[in-house]
Amino acid sequence: MLLTPRGESRYFVLALFTVSMIAGSMLYGGIGALVPYVGRSFDLPHSEMGLIATAMILGGLLTVALSGTLSDRYGDKALLLESGLLMGGSMMAAAIFPNYLWLLACIFVYGVGNAASNPAGTHAILAFFSREQRGLAMGIRQTGMPVGGALGSLLFALIAWHYGYRGALLVVGAIVLVTCTATALLYRQPKELGGEHVAILKLLEDIGHIGKDPRLILVTVTAMLLMSVQITFIVFFPITLVKGGGYSAEIAALIFAGGHLSAGAGRLLWGRLSDYRYQGNRTIPMVYCAVLGAGAAMLLSAIGHEGIWILCVAAFGLGFAGEGWFALAILAMAEIGGEGHAGGATGFGLMGMFTAAAIAPVVIGAIAGSSGYATAWQVTAAIALVAAIPALLATRMMRARTAEG
Repeated sequence: MLLTPRGESRYFVLALFTVSMIAGSMLYGGIGALVPYVGRSFDLPHSEMGLIATAMILGGLLTVALSGTLSDRYGDKALLLESGLLMGGSMMAAAIFPNYLWLLACIFVYGVGNAASNPAGTHAILAFFSREQRGLAMGIRQTGMPVGGALGSLLFALIAWHYGYRGALLVVGAIVLVTCTATALLYRQPKELGGEHVAILKLLEDIGHIGKDPRLILVTVTAMLLMSVQITFIVFFPITLVKGGGYSAEIAALIFAGGHLSAGAGRLLWGRLSDYRYQGNRTIPMVYCAVLGAGAAMLLSAIGHEGIWILCVAAFGLGFAGEGWFALAILAMAEIGGEGHAGGATGFGLMGMFTAAAIAPVVIGAIAGSSGYATAWQVTAAIALVAAIPALLATRMMRARTAEG
């Protein structure tokens, strides 16, 4: 049932959640541009640089299923406010002491807040927009991640160049804190979206029931594989250009930011295609993302032997396809759960995605350290291709469900 609360615009609501996503994603999406400066400060090997992303993802992994449930229980407004406080506060805290373990602990807390920010807003999109509009609406909201990543990449590179990684985290953390708090306070949440006031244990039981849906399992497996590609791009693309290609950290950050911007365009295009070309089917475009992402990763595997324009093409492909699928997966999970359990279904899927995202940086970092960047990106391309298989199976199952009425 669509909601049109008095005095509230669906586009204003969408704008609020998009702006909050931009702010909350500046570290998640831009962490690759910060890694070279952190590595330089602490003289870190490849494997330990990957731990920065792993700490962030682990924070989300331990809380993402519960955060989806909490959004069902308390509504989007409360979750948006609390996640903003955690993200901004932890980033600013990371700037206090020049200690690597302290940095990892703060990044872990940021991951907790970032995981909570993902389900926030899903209920609003399901309620304010029809099925024929949701793909584009979710695509617009999810452009916040790559746009935030691009903005974060540029800010981190610019500020860290002059004031080090601590200065960059302090400034960007303050921006995140203020922006997320303001958007949460401006959102006038309808009573219908205030959450189900039932026991948390009951909602967790519902997650277990929803998690048995084979459609959700297949979408989650697809998303886990594509998330491995996405997190590899986010963490290792800049360092690949710096260490493997001999480019400066500033040039790498600029190309990386361009890749993030192409991801924003991808999320819009794939969302619109799922609405109009594929009548609400979200998994067919995910197949295209898997194939195109694999091709872009293979281009990057030739690092050191190509011109800078090939790197730009690879960045575009990894952003447009390797990141562009995310909104489709979130929306597919939410629609499987329905309005009553969208947060729980999304939390279930995100738990799998965060698991993959926690493992991938360590594995890819180890491969890059032992066999080189070319092999690491070839493995990434293979993972992307495999992701097409469960997506095709999910498509077939969803079509069968539709045929059955």
